[in-house]
Amino acid sequence: MKTWDGGLQDHIHRAVWDQIFKSSQVLGDWLAAVRASGVAVLHGLPTKPDYLCDVVDLFGFVRETNYGRWFEVRSEINPSNLAYTNFGLQAHTDNPYRD
Repeated sequence: MKTWDGGLQDHIHRAVWDQIFKSSQVLGDWLAAVRASGVAVLHGLPTKPDYLCDVVDLFGFVRETNYGRWFEVRSEINPSNLAYTNFGLQAHTDNPYRD
């Protein structure tokens, strides 16, 4: 794992969405960069929300919760959940009761 410092932004690995499916080498290099530095950029993703899970599927499976496969944090006028407010959230664990 690389230590983050001010110079990391100049060396972040980048790949293109379509290319990671055409070349196992491109995908492998991108995933290796994520593992090494904890971050890599992926350009050219479609702008549909469900593609977020397609990116996560490159790493493994998505464990669903009672909220579904993914949860959109947003601010609503009459929130039913703290995640639907504009309040800052401290570090916490969600759903710790799940196996």
